[in-house]
Amino acid sequence: MAVTGKEIHAGPVVTPEDILRARSVVNEVYVDDKVKDYIIDIVFATREPAAFKLPIEDFIQYAARHNMSLSLSIDGCKEAHDRSCGSALGQEPCEAPP
Repeated sequence: MAVTGKEIHAGPVVTPEDILRARSVVNEVYVDDKVKDYIIDIVFATREPAAFKLPIEDFIQYAARHNMSLSLSIDGCKEAHDRSCGSALGQEPCEAPP
């Protein structure tokens, strides 16, 4: 059952320094050129699906902008880091830290 009027107190979970430190770690994740090319292909496929032989024109209202490739790359690096791999391609997965 939902309750209204209950006062909820929220506090900080991380500090700004924690966020900056996490960003710097994600920037260290290796991204193979094949992955970079694949990301660019995904973005361009939303702009010109016929050039990629994809019958998806009816499903795309807006093509991805150029900065989408950067977002996909950063998200991939974050995912690789979260899985404790240190690599987005080409290396064996490492074990999760204790």
